[in-house]
Amino acid sequence: MNERVLIVDDELFVRELLQEMCGNLGYSAATIGSRNELAGILATGDFDAAIVDLRLRDCHGTDLISALREMEPDLSIILMTGYPSTDDLIAAMRLGVCDCIVKPFRLREIEGTIARACAETRRKAEIRGLRERVAELEAKHSRRPARRLVMQRVQEIVDTDEALEFVSGGLNSEARELSTLSVGDDSRLNSGKQQQNSNAQSSPYAGAHG
Repeated sequence: MNERVLIVDDELFVRELLQEMCGNLGYSAATIGSRNELAGILATGDFDAAIVDLRLRDCHGTDLISALREMEPDLSIILMTGYPSTDDLIAAMRLGVCDCIVKPFRLREIEGTIARACAETRRKAEIRGLRERVAELEAKHSRRPARRLVMQRVQEIVDTDEALEFVSGGLNSEARELSTLSVGDDSRLNSGKQQQNSNAQSSPYAGAHG
């Protein structure tokens, strides 16, 4: 097993105890006691899990977790505390902490926690790798100028045809409406004239002024 675990605690005894426990479980462990050492330890290589104490001498554990998250976004982080509080746990969860262990703890209690954290880190790395591969393929295909120009021209033609069809359809609709109105008006006009002639012929005064 080549998986590495980062241990962050300001108490030397706790760091040495956890380092020994991780060694017994087959992990390689590195330890630091403050936030100032974080950048240096991360420069030594990748880690598969990190165990971070909530209360450190030079900063709050959530501040270090936030800094660690910026440097290693895929790294699974385990919060460690002897005085768990609801507010601290909520703050840690918002930073993406995957689990929490409470002091004092035993070897069998942290074995499964570390294993799950390492598995989660591997899963995140695989997903990131797949996304990068997809982005590379998309960029590769988008660099083909002939294909891109053809697709752009096709879209322009489609847009133009749709616009012409819309205008043509609108004009045809208006023409049909005007034609209908014109026929109706002529029919009503002829009907009116016929009615006037009929009234004039049937009037008793017809021809009186002739």
